[in-house]
Amino acid sequence: MKWLMMIKKLSPIKWSIVLVASLWAMFSLSVASAVSVDMHHWYVGMDAGWMQTHMNQNATTVQNGSDYPPPANVDQYSLNRPHATLFDIQAGYRWNRDARWIPSYALALRYEHVFTTAITGMVTQYSDPDFTNYSYTSNVSSNVISLYSKLDFVRFNRLMLYVDLGVGISFNQNQGYSETALPNVIARYSPNYASRTNTQFAYNAGAGLEYIVTNNLIVSAGYSYQSFGNFSSGSGQNPNWGNTQIKLGRLNSNIGLIGISYLFK
Repeated sequence: MKWLMMIKKLSPIKWSIVLVASLWAMFSLSVASAVSVDMHHWYVGMDAGWMQTHMNQNATTVQNGSDYPPPANVDQYSLNRPHATLFDIQAGYRWNRDARWIPSYALALRYEHVFTTAITGMVTQYSDPDFTNYSYTSNVSSNVISLYSKLDFVRFNRLMLYVDLGVGISFNQNQGYSETALPNVIARYSPNYASRTNTQFAYNAGAGLEYIVTNNLIVSAGYSYQSFGNFSSGSGQNPNWGNTQIKLGRLNSNIGLIGISYLFK
C-alpha cells in the first residue's frame, strides 16, 4: 500500500500538475493517429497582431521659409512611437513530411492591413527649444502584398516550431495632418499637409509555434519583425508651405501574432 500513502502526500498543486499531464497524454495518444503528416494541402490562413512600432529616427525637419542660418532655417518635428494593430490573410500551398525535422513548409501570397494609427509629436520652430509651440498629429496606415514562406523545423507530436520570411510591396498612407498651438501661443497658418501614398519595399522575419488541432486546422502564435519602408506626407496646402512635406522616415515594428489556418483536403 506504499503507492496509496504516496498519493495521499501529494499537495493540491502537485495533483493539478499530475492531472494536466495525464489528460494531455491521454489526449495526445487518442488523437495522434488522426493527424495527417504526409499529405500536401492548399490552405488559407489569417493572423491578427499587436504592433510596437518605431521610426528609424527620433525627429524630422521641415524648411520653415526663413532666411536664418542653419539650423534656424528648419522646424523640428519630434516622432513618438505609435502602437497599431494588424490583420492579414494568406492563401497558398503546404508540403508535409512524415519526419520530426522539417516536417512541413509553406509558400503563400499574403495581404496585410495595418489599421490607421496616429504619429504624434511636438513642433519646435527654428530648431530652438524655447519655440516648442505646437503639438501635431499625422495618421498613417499601410497595405502590404507579399510572397510569404513558413518552415516548420521540428515537430513534437502536434506541436511544431517554425520560422517565417516574407518580402513584398507596401502601400504606405499618410493623411489627416493637424496641429494645435500650445497655451499662450498665437496659432500660425497650419501647413495642412496633403495625403500621400508611398510605394515601398517591405519585409518580415519571425518565429513561433504551430499546433495541429485536426487534419484541417492549425493554430499558431509567434513573433515577427517587419519593416514597412518610408512614410511621408504630401505638400503643404496653405500659404508658404507649398514646397514642404513631412518625411516621417522608415516604420519598423515588433509584432505579436496569433493565427489560424485551414487546410483543404
